[in-house]
Amino acid sequence: MKSSNDVKWFSLKASSITPPVQNPAESLSGFSPRTACFIGRVAGLAGAAAFTVLLCNKVVTWASSLLLATFLSAMALGQQASVPPTKPSSRLDYDVTAIAETYRTAVTQSDLSALLGVYSEDAVEMPFFRPAISGRRAIREFYEGQFKGPAHVTSLTFMPTERSAYGDVAYDVGSYTRTMSTSAGTTESSGSYMVLLKRSAGQWKIAYITYTCNSAPHSEPALSTP
Repeated sequence: MKSSNDVKWFSLKASSITPPVQNPAESLSGFSPRTACFIGRVAGLAGAAAFTVLLCNKVVTWASSLLLATFLSAMALGQQASVPPTKPSSRLDYDVTAIAETYRTAVTQSDLSALLGVYSEDAVEMPFFRPAISGRRAIREFYEGQFKGPAHVTSLTFMPTERSAYGDVAYDVGSYTRTMSTSAGTTESSGSYMVLLKRSAGQWKIAYITYTCNSAPHSEPALSTP
């Protein structure tokens, strides 16, 4: 049986291991009311400051996410805007091929009427080794002189590489090979071409046409059509 001294020693040991929890209000009982009020206000401000920092962190995180989403959306729109609005279609290929075939046949057969039918009224032709020719009337005079000359195109082949449409405007880019009959004999040449077409009243017409020749100027016959 434990003595009263043992009980007292055990109680003191237990109290030294687990100190009693004091009420916050009781912990300020040793201060004056003004000091206790001041300490309470400081504690309240510290809590409010911690809450404000936490809220700011949340706002910064949200704003960063919003900015990132906006940037990615702008990039996506930019990439989408770079895509051509109208891709080449079978109908476009058919129409442009028909115009190219009409042009080819008219040049090889010296058919001025059929040739002019593929040009718009204000078309511009930019042949090699010559200034640009503006208007269908001037184009008529240009081809009349070509067809009456000593050189004639006997074979003409087009090899398109790209055809695209943008609403009522389209372009045809590629290369060509040509065989000509001249007073000096038969010659062959090749080059590149680019045709800009415009659609009016449902019909495509040549608005601009330009072409190059891979032959040197001094070796090229007088005829400067493809």
